[in-house]
Amino acid sequence: MAQTNSADTGGTVNAVQHGNQTINNFLGPDAQRLFTQWERSLRRTPGTLSIAPDQVLAMERETPLASLTDALSTAQAGHVLLVRGEPGVGKTTLVLRSIDELRARSVHVLAAAAPAMSPYAGGLDELIHALGAQDGTSKVSAPHGILVLDGAEAAQEGLESLVVEAVEAAMGAGLTAVLVSRDDAADTLRDLLDRAGCTDVGEVIVPSLDDREIAEILASAPELTRLASDPRSRWLLRRIALIDLLLRSVRRGAALPAQLASEAEVYTHVWLAFVLNNQRMANGVVPEDRGAALVSLAEGRLTGRRAPPLPGPALASLRSDGILAPLGELSATSNEEHTFAHDVLRDYATTKRLLLDDGLSLLDLHGPRWAVRAGRIFCQIKLRSGVDTAGGFLTRWNQVRQQFKQLAATHGSRWNEVPWEAVLSSGWCAEALTALAEDLVRRPELLSELLRCVTLRFGEDGTCDPLVAAPVVAWLAEHTDVFTDYRSEPCDTLMVTWLRSVSEQEILGDSVPDCRPVRVQLREAMFRSVPKFPTPAFIEALALLGADRDDAADTLLRRLARERAHTLMPAVDRGGSARCLATTNPALLTELAAAYYAPSADPLRLRGEVRGRSAGKHEYLGIRSQGQAAWWRGPFFSLLQTDPARCMGLINTLLAAAVRPEDRYKSGDEPDPDSASAPALRGDFLGTGDCEYPGRGDAWSWYRGALNGPQPCMSALMALDRWLDQLVQGRVMPARRAAKLVLRRVGTVAGAGLAYGILVRHLDEISDELDGFLASPLVWELENGRTVADMMFRRSNELPGEEHLKLSPAQVAMSLVIDAKRRGDNAAAARLQAVAGRLHSAATDVIDDLTLRFWADHLDCERFVLVRDGGQAAIEVQPSEAIRQELERRRGRSDLTSKQYWA
Repeated sequence: MAQTNSADTGGTVNAVQHGNQTINNFLGPDAQRLFTQWERSLRRTPGTLSIAPDQVLAMERETPLASLTDALSTAQAGHVLLVRGEPGVGKTTLVLRSIDELRARSVHVLAAAAPAMSPYAGGLDELIHALGAQDGTSKVSAPHGILVLDGAEAAQEGLESLVVEAVEAAMGAGLTAVLVSRDDAADTLRDLLDRAGCTDVGEVIVPSLDDREIAEILASAPELTRLASDPRSRWLLRRIALIDLLLRSVRRGAALPAQLASEAEVYTHVWLAFVLNNQRMANGVVPEDRGAALVSLAEGRLTGRRAPPLPGPALASLRSDGILAPLGELSATSNEEHTFAHDVLRDYATTKRLLLDDGLSLLDLHGPRWAVRAGRIFCQIKLRSGVDTAGGFLTRWNQVRQQFKQLAATHGSRWNEVPWEAVLSSGWCAEALTALAEDLVRRPELLSELLRCVTLRFGEDGTCDPLVAAPVVAWLAEHTDVFTDYRSEPCDTLMVTWLRSVSEQEILGDSVPDCRPVRVQLREAMFRSVPKFPTPAFIEALALLGADRDDAADTLLRRLARERAHTLMPAVDRGGSARCLATTNPALLTELAAAYYAPSADPLRLRGEVRGRSAGKHEYLGIRSQGQAAWWRGPFFSLLQTDPARCMGLINTLLAAAVRPEDRYKSGDEPDPDSASAPALRGDFLGTGDCEYPGRGDAWSWYRGALNGPQPCMSALMALDRWLDQLVQGRVMPARRAAKLVLRRVGTVAGAGLAYGILVRHLDEISDELDGFLASPLVWELENGRTVADMMFRRSNELPGEEHLKLSPAQVAMSLVIDAKRRGDNAAAARLQAVAGRLHSAATDVIDDLTLRFWADHLDCERFVLVRDGGQAAIEVQPSEAIRQELERRRGRSDLTSKQYWA
């Protein structure tokens, strides 16, 4: 029997099913109508906190919104972007606000929820392309077009092919596909996209609320203040959806718990106070009917079978309270009869179903990945139910773990992690680890499971959740020998990761009171037996102790700087440790960095005993990063932000050491023979007086990331360039002062090159700042070489004014002259003519007189002529008579030589 679904009374979007074959026919105008309906359905979520019956609070979330909007606007057509975050952090609301900002910039955006599109599976390509056919033009071909697919975790609920089809349709239409999903579905989506051939997948993480945002909520909802004072409760309150559910429960007359040890307690409170309405009738509906309706819907989701008929009053009551989504204009074509208003509520209903006698058998039968969060809450409840003793917990743990091992055997190893997630995300984690201590020590594979779960489920890009990992680090400090093995042990890796994460929070200004005692405990464990030759992890941990680094730690780091400076890379070259030291002890960081990076700082290096250890170099980060300096590498940018004077002194030390002939090495320990013959740059730049800027010519372009310079020196100059640019852009100082600062505090030919670059990048804002540079023949030669190299290797530091650095000195000179004449500034034009005279008269053994005169003509307005070619006009430099005569003589000699050769 054929079944026909129509999107509207016009019947222009039809899905006619014959057996397993679906034929879709779409017309443009109704494709637009569909997307309008789908987006309207998304926007039914208020995106605000209901503080009181007549009061709502809209969270601005400026920083996450700006990051998301920037990522969406810069994503390339045909690529995929995954926007993910914890359930209830406000992903959909933030994405919709970002869509509004993008549309204000004339960016074409389509948005829909994945389940809403399921009736039209098989025809999404035609549906998306139809949007461009309404007026004869293709809207989807507009630049930066985007398709947003919300609720992409539906791939875990049987809609894998639909998600892939939507992504492929977007890519085929030249759109960026944006998948919005919960964290626990991210792995599923990555695997799905990889199998579909989508390997270029970007990622944006929507963060949970920070301390400032929580304080904003507490100001409007003071009843949450006591909860927020408890660290574990505050951790849960970082998810805005949980705050909303708790506040709605309060309005039902329920008292908030004193603290929330885990999400299981949030579930219990919400189920009793909100779903069951504190055991009171709600609009004539008994609480049992409300709970039974949700449990029945959850069972239908778990089994994939349609729920039995549910009482209408109960459904209406649940919709009225915002637990179920309202029946909208898409309900007629939706494949879901009843939809939860939020996936967190679906998780809670699923948890309730799992807690019933046959609940786990349903999970064992199908094992849907979307139920992982409900499984975590289920484990938390089961592990805390019973006698609160170590033996009692161990019994419950073994039972729960065995149940989920069986699940993992059938439905994949992901289920093995769920009991560990339940423990780690609970306030009683430390007690649980104490109860499990004997097993963890006796069975290394069990400890490996624990560490893996912390890293995979509560970590990201070399960091982890400090609150979650703190009990694990405390346990490791008490029961293991820390940082004693040169191999990269998982225990040591986790402890360093945790220290790095705590340090980052401190730097951002977040409070970490619960982490500091653990950090002290780890420090004491480190110093119980200090190894004679500390491991890299030990050294990095010393640097990451932050405010809890004591005199003993500082003394040990200084001893390493004196005796084994080549081992200091983990403390000074890695971003986390460098930021920590720059914030807590910039003087110590400067001392360590000078010892590690400066060629003469380590006696072993001078004797050639550390050859091959990459001493004084950046850490090797893979083949794509080898030999590449960057502004963010090393300690320089962090140190500039906390102690700029000290950092510029460090940069001066490194550059001075790098340009000394006796400290430069071309291969092995052989000095570079070209360094002694290199001409010295000398001049009066920016009124600093006649100074010599030592160094070989290639150092002029180190601030651009040249290929043949010392990496740390280049990174230091690039960091200084970026830091000064921030000050110039922020009107803290003009470009002239920034360049002068570099000349005075950094010096060397490398510093002079950076100063010139700063001025050229602000070419539109300067007057006579470049005069001294343009009067120097060596500057012209060095800068000509830099511009050619930049063009060949496509170098760019991505700073404002980069386009000016493509100009050769001749083009810069012409720009200054033309600008002066355009303003009618005859004094400026005369001043530049004087610069031309100084350049012409500057004697040099390297550059011939003809070249000097030719360069000088670019500063002389009298040599400029207007040349017309058809309808176009251009200004050119007309060579002087002397230059023309000299060129003719050279051409004549060349012709004569050629004739003699061929004769």
